[in-house]
This record gives sequence, structure tokens and C-alpha cells, in this order.
Amino acid sequence: PPPATASAPAAPAATAATAAKAAGQAAPPLQGPVSVIGAGGGNLGSELVASLVRREIDVRPVFRTPRTLPIMPKGGASSSVLADVTKAQTLGPAVQGASAVVFSVSPKRKSTETADGTESEIGTNSKEAPMDVFNTGLANVAKACVKYNVPRLIVISRSGCSNPSQSGSEICGAELLGEEAVKDIYREANAGRPDGSRLSYTIARAGVLMSGMRRGPKEVELNQGDTLSGHISRPDMADLVTDMIASGKGEMATFEAFYQDTANPTNFMQALDDCLASGRSFKQCNFGDDFTEVPNISEVISGKVKVGKMDMTMGIKGLKGDSWMAMLDGLKKDAAIDMAIEEFGVQRG
Repeated sequence: PPPATASAPAAPAATAATAAKAAGQAAPPLQGPVSVIGAGGGNLGSELVASLVRREIDVRPVFRTPRTLPIMPKGGASSSVLADVTKAQTLGPAVQGASAVVFSVSPKRKSTETADGTESEIGTNSKEAPMDVFNTGLANVAKACVKYNVPRLIVISRSGCSNPSQSGSEICGAELLGEEAVKDIYREANAGRPDGSRLSYTIARAGVLMSGMRRGPKEVELNQGDTLSGHISRPDMADLVTDMIASGKGEMATFEAFYQDTANPTNFMQALDDCLASGRSFKQCNFGDDFTEVPNISEVISGKVKVGKMDMTMGIKGLKGDSWMAMLDGLKKDAAIDMAIEEFGVQRG
């Protein structure tokens, strides 16, 4: 479809989620579809579309190449919307009228070809750098959401980029710079707006994404500050984001999500120093407060001796709960923190 030419709608008097939250009420039904940019390829975007459909939430899948989807409940889209995040002029139809937009995109190496070898109608860069997608592309989406007064933008990013071992990583540098751009765009867009009419973003940093079954919220941990990272399945991450959209929770926040039993510090040496400074022993810091001496392995196998649960988090505690909502309730809004982006080999524009 051609780029949208209609003028942006007037800013709403109040977003539904923000108004309900201020009144202490549950979020009302979403007013408009949820646009999922990057909904194909068996990645997190496609899992998110499926999760939203299961909740009977109207979905607008956004692809680079045309394709047809099964009919979805309650008026959900039956065909794709075309857009390319690296081409700002294509984003109007993808975001206009949406109640929320989810950015779940990765660079493509041969992105002009569809699965059957035909060329995309929209055309894309044949060799994209991470900076094209995670920085420029994300900023394009954020600006389009502001232009069309989309109440909420949710960015799917990755955890662990604060790990010193990632210094110089082109992907981490691009993602951190893109996250910072989103915060700047929304800070400027909301300047002077009354609280009830402000647009919002959420940056959801997934741990290492895995295929697999749902383990559910009781086994997941949320962290803020990128001090812990781990693994999480695509279905669980998708369900977390779906609950966040449906509830309106987590606005103006950045967090990491991973399974509790995979949690590890992103900066091991700093976490160890902090743990030892808190008065814990080296053994407690490395294996957890409840971890006992490791006895003879034959005694463990025979069941004569029980070994305590190992905890590798260095005493760093995140948010845990019996439901997604319980954890999302504990998130804190982002502070204006100046990130050391230059450490990742990129410069601010």
C-alpha cells in the first residue's frame, strides 16, 4: 500500500490505560489493534501474534513482504500490512489507529526476497547493519508512533548488553543507542502534555530466547538495571508482553526477563565485589546463602545427604511473583540516566 498521507489525529485527552491507572481501575479494552512489527519468520513476533490472538486482542501483523494469515477472532487482521522500519515513509499504515505498537525486528541479510524467491513490493536494504534496524529503524518507529498519537510503544530488546564482554559489540551498541533514542523522543513528545495524555514506551529486554514450552510466570524473574540475565522461551516472553499490553502496566519502564534458574550477573566481577562488600562469604556469593558444603558424590547419589539449591545471582534480587501482573506491578519508571554508549564503539548523533 502507498504511504499514508492523512494528517495525524489530534492527541487524545487521555490514554485509556493511563486514565484507568490514575483512577485505580483495571485497564479498559484496547481502542484499536495492536501492531506487531516483525511478526514473521517463527521469531518472537510471531509468538506474540499468537499470544494476542489467544486473548482475543485485535492484531495487526506487520511484515516486509506480503502474506496472508488465517482469519483471527474479533476482527483480527486476515492479511499483512507492509512496512520497512528503515524506510520511515512506509510506517504510516503500520501504526496509524493502533492502540499499541510492538517493535520486534531483526536485521535481514537478504531481505528483498520472500520465501519463494519473489521480490518484495516494498523493497528493503539487501545488507542491513544492526545500526540500520536497532537504532535508525527503531527511532523511525518511535517518531511515527508520536506523529500518529499511538498511546504505547513496546520495544523488544535484549538483556546483557551492559556486560563488559559486549563492549565493542555492534549489535549491543546499536540496541543501546536505539533505546536511548526512544527515551529522548518520548521525553520531548511528552514535554508540556498533561499527565493523562502522555504517550508511553516500554523497553522489554528478553534473555537469550529459546524455543520450547511455557514454564509460566512463577519461574520467571524481572530485573531492572541489566545486572542479571538468563534465558527465557519465546512463548513465555510473548505471554508477558501480552499481559503488559492488556493491563497497561510497565509504562515508561525498562526491564529484563529470564528464568530464575538461569539467572547470572551480567558483570560478574562487579557483582562479586558488591556481594563481598555486603558481608557475605565467597562461598555464599558464588553459590547462594542456602548452598551447603558439597559432600562425597556417592552420598548425594544415594540420597543420604541433601545439597542446598545453588544460587548464582551474587545476592542480586529481581521481581518474582505468581503472575505476570504481580511482577509488572513492581516495575519502576526509568530515570534519566546517561548511558556510556561510547564504550560500544558508536557515537551519539
